[in-house]
Amino acid sequence: MEVLQAQCHRKDLRCSLSSRYIRHCICTTYQKLDDIDVLSVEMDTSNNSTLIESSTSYRLYYHVYAFDNDLRSFPSNICEFPKIVLIDLSFNKIKDIDLVPCITFLDTFILKHNLVEYLSNTTFLHLKFIRVIDLSRNRLKYIEPGFLINVNGSLFKFDVSYNYLTTLDITNILWTQIIYCKADFSHNSIHSITNVLNWKSQDNSTFSVHGVLDGSFNNFTYFSMFNENGLNLKHAGKLNNWAIFARGNHWICDCKVYPFAKSIELFVPVKPLSPTSVIHDIYISSNEDDELIRKWLLTSLVPCLEKTGYDVFLFFRDGTYGEPREQETIDVISKSRNFIILLSDDTQGNQQWNKREWKYAWNYYKWDFSRELIIINYDLLTYIDVVKQFFSGFFTLRKVIDFSNYNKNIEEDILALLK
Repeated sequence: MEVLQAQCHRKDLRCSLSSRYIRHCICTTYQKLDDIDVLSVEMDTSNNSTLIESSTSYRLYYHVYAFDNDLRSFPSNICEFPKIVLIDLSFNKIKDIDLVPCITFLDTFILKHNLVEYLSNTTFLHLKFIRVIDLSRNRLKYIEPGFLINVNGSLFKFDVSYNYLTTLDITNILWTQIIYCKADFSHNSIHSITNVLNWKSQDNSTFSVHGVLDGSFNNFTYFSMFNENGLNLKHAGKLNNWAIFARGNHWICDCKVYPFAKSIELFVPVKPLSPTSVIHDIYISSNEDDELIRKWLLTSLVPCLEKTGYDVFLFFRDGTYGEPREQETIDVISKSRNFIILLSDDTQGNQQWNKREWKYAWNYYKWDFSRELIIINYDLLTYIDVVKQFFSGFFTLRKVIDFSNYNKNIEEDILALLK
């Protein structure tokens, strides 16, 4: 929670009690404020509305709820209450949301099932506290370019599913804030990606460490994110920790699809690991050709883990001779509870098996928060040295054990992380 509050410069955000990881925390974040009043919405005979304070005592922050009220616009005096933190006007007939910028403390904006057709790139731009935007099931036909790429605060969830979008600009796909939860463009009629602003990625361009982009059930035939729409193919690795859903489209497998499929996995969520399917408690990935690493594993770490009761899988020790290695790797990783990755000078992308192990372990880990992934920086590699497309988030959040910084306590610290 401290990492979340520091990143967003806010002390009013909390994680659910079950959150053990920063990404899960962000996707279950809620706002904790004590001094809140609920403003009521009153309608006159002409269908005009105003906000009325429901208590005589002064309150610092406000919530607004009005469902199925036949509202056709925001309450006329809404800008008199800049400290509204939550608005839910779902199931109304609102078309215009131009008054939103005056609600400077807005955290959650829910306008499901309304009639909004257009979203300006400035509507939410200066709302530094906005965390949730839900415009699902409206009549949204166009989002101005340059919205999401310029968000740099605490916007975690952006939902425009079930609308009438036909195009999606590259600057409304890429996020630059350090992490977000989900951008949902599913169930539209999007057939192409545009680059109206002629945006181009640079070597120093940074994008979110994690996030889910849902483009399911649209009219895509290929993803033109790369090159022609500004994202240089050599920068695709910066998105490797993203999960992109794209099922329910009309993909044509040609040379335009190949760079997308090759560079970014079209992830399918992995079902949480059930206790009955666990075969191994820990899968360890390391440079099998390094004698010092093998010696430390076989004489120190693994005996310590096994003495504690963990079932450990080391491929160079436990792999089945003659079996196709990749298939066995997938099978074993899918049935392992936890993963330990050793990074060393010889595992900077040169060994294909290590890269595949990392990919499979990372995908299973990030879709099942009951698993644990521990990274041991064996040779004190710097952030630049490591294969960043897999583990940059761990280095950013300092969730890496530096081997050389320990004396004799590293095994105990690993055991503590596994509990």
